[in-house]
Amino acid sequence: MHARRITRRLAVVAAVVAVGALTGGCGQTAGSPAAAPTPTLTAAEWTEQFCSALLAAKVPSDVPTLDRLNRSDIPAVTKALDAGINAYGAGVSAFDKLGPSPVKSGDEAVAKFKTALVKFKDVLTAARDKIAGLPSDDPATAATADQVLDAANAEGKAARPDVSGLDDTDLKAAAASAPSCKAAGVN
Repeated sequence: MHARRITRRLAVVAAVVAVGALTGGCGQTAGSPAAAPTPTLTAAEWTEQFCSALLAAKVPSDVPTLDRLNRSDIPAVTKALDAGINAYGAGVSAFDKLGPSPVKSGDEAVAKFKTALVKFKDVLTAARDKIAGLPSDDPATAATADQVLDAANAEGKAARPDVSGLDDTDLKAAAASAPSCKAAGVN
């Protein structure tokens, strides 16, 4: 099992979530927000910051690659998981700094992404803690680490937010001119 492959899988989850928000189905969810703050940014400015938050959650491309997972690879696997934890944490922080949305369903999209990133971070933290605690002198360590990483990947995929009900017409239109959205591949 390659740490880069696991890390890429988890990074792809975030990217898929981002693309889903911009290509989701039509319709607005029921309920009305209670006294929402007044947006201070234009749709283009806000969407630029939204996509910048997605980019902040991207796992760095210099995460170590493993040819084979064995007990001597555990520190590298832990380092790769830490890179994902840090990236997802940075994404949550970037979303926390994003003000109220001037685009329809923008605030709901932020809430869904933040929830997913927190879950991804928690999944990676749990996997890192399990793998870091594996005994280096046990021949079954590599197989156990593989199982932990596979379970983390499956749990991460299950944590993707459902953005199908978002009315994202305004968000897609604003994303078309946002450089960060182009860099994130979401437009």
